[in-house]
Amino acid sequence: MSSDQFNLDQVVFDDFENIIADIGVNVTLARYTKTLSNIVGDEDVSTGYAAGVTIKGVFQLNERMYEFSKEGIVEQGDAAFYARSADSVDKDDKITYDSKTYIITKKTKRNNVALCTLELWTK
Repeated sequence: MSSDQFNLDQVVFDDFENIIADIGVNVTLARYTKTLSNIVGDEDVSTGYAAGVTIKGVFQLNERMYEFSKEGIVEQGDAAFYARSADSVDKDDKITYDSKTYIITKKTKRNNVALCTLELWTK
């Protein structure tokens, strides 16, 4: 790579690190776990959540959330959370912030950032 080129992934990640430093919050992440049958591999034996770990990211709670898609602007979720991809957040994981628990209903990866759509967990 010549001196006049740059790594876009690194620039985006560095910018995101600055955003986390400025407005990031600590949340508790409980990863969804699933155990399959030892015999055939397609039967759920058990599902649950691992013990929570603390990660830092950007939490956005709005009265209305919108997502840009090929179909146009679509209203989505109760909140959004932006995390480092290295934190390994995934669909069906739970995030607890400000004494409320949310489930990740959708995750999209952009460079080194995971964009998560959240629904308030009511169970």
